[in-house]
Amino acid sequence: MRIYFQDWIHNQNFSERSLDLFEEAILCYRATAYKGALLFSFLGFQNIIRERVLRADLPHNAIQFQSKWDEIQGKLRDEDQSDAQVITCISMQKPFTIFSISTDVKEQYLYWKNRRNDCAHGKGNTIKDSHVESFWFFIESNLVKFNVNGSFTFIKDKVKKHFDTLVTPSGTKPDNVISQIPNSLSSQEFNEFLTQLNEYLCVKRTFAYNDPDVQAFYLTLFDQLPKEYLTELKNFMKDNLQLLVNLLNVKPSLIYEFKNDPDLIRLIWKSKLKGYSSHYAIIAKMLQFELIPEEQLNEFVMSVSENLSDNYFTFSDERRIDLQILNDKGFIKNLGDIAFSQFPKINKFNWARENKYLICCYLVEYNFNENVVRALYTEFSREHYPNQLGKVLLALFDEQPELYSDYLKAAKLYDVEIPQYFKQNDC
Repeated sequence: MRIYFQDWIHNQNFSERSLDLFEEAILCYRATAYKGALLFSFLGFQNIIRERVLRADLPHNAIQFQSKWDEIQGKLRDEDQSDAQVITCISMQKPFTIFSISTDVKEQYLYWKNRRNDCAHGKGNTIKDSHVESFWFFIESNLVKFNVNGSFTFIKDKVKKHFDTLVTPSGTKPDNVISQIPNSLSSQEFNEFLTQLNEYLCVKRTFAYNDPDVQAFYLTLFDQLPKEYLTELKNFMKDNLQLLVNLLNVKPSLIYEFKNDPDLIRLIWKSKLKGYSSHYAIIAKMLQFELIPEEQLNEFVMSVSENLSDNYFTFSDERRIDLQILNDKGFIKNLGDIAFSQFPKINKFNWARENKYLICCYLVEYNFNENVVRALYTEFSREHYPNQLGKVLLALFDEQPELYSDYLKAAKLYDVEIPQYFKQNDC
């Protein structure tokens, strides 16, 4: 049986050495060797702290103590001194502190250090499975608090170097920088980091929201960060919707991350998906993931069809899957009903122009009913008619003669005349 802690450690960004120590602890736990499990778990935790200090720059509160900092890092590199030095780093208050953690967390750490000593020196205190599990809970709950003072500045500098093309070539993957975020920032600090990042990248117009390197950075945040950081990231995106929409243009499936926020989903399709036909990729994902309540579908179709052009679907072979989703989820049926209703929308020339391909999809899929043939007669018998829609319909009839035959049959059935505009196809 897989142990929850095992799943957790593999969702973090731990080094291979730390993972090996934790896996050894889990082996001992399975074998009911609980002293060994606690001992190796503590060693894994110690190694994480050791690596964080070694990766960190001089803390901001230790500028005048460079030699002391070098000494600390030197001892951490020494296998014989590293364990004791980690304990010193956590407890240290003079000449500077390395970790800004509460007295309570320090006392908890020292408690587990003493239980480790019980295990290592064969002392009489009983160690059971509950001790091991409690220490695992301590790690999960408190590891993010063990960040070196100045880590915020450290990670910001890393990000600036990543986006500085004099230092880092454009197109470089941001994985290495992002993997250091959980080791450098608490989830609470992460929100402020995102605010400053957005300020640096976009608000000051250093880059644009649609810059490929900016988009890749934010998307990798979604892919790599642990759960508690993702919560902060999603909250940040809700306050920066233009950035979110630009990311959705690159990766429409990202909308699934917000599946539990129907108010946000509605806000996006009501007010943010406008002007770009490529937004239909996002529309398709909203439908595929069933993010649109059934009772809102009609309003959804009306809003989308009024704000977007369906030119996205002119590349039908490439977008056939999205088109199929729209059809399967009732979007095209709904749009066609709107187009040919008692008060047909095709009499709005702009609307007819921007939805001409989807209207044709509706006719191919659902054929000609009485509303369709009457609306076509009314609109195309006038002096001014929806010209762009007409051209696409003529091309469709040329491509699919059987569809035109269906039109003739329906017109005869409902005793509706064929407009002169379409009679050129009449054989």
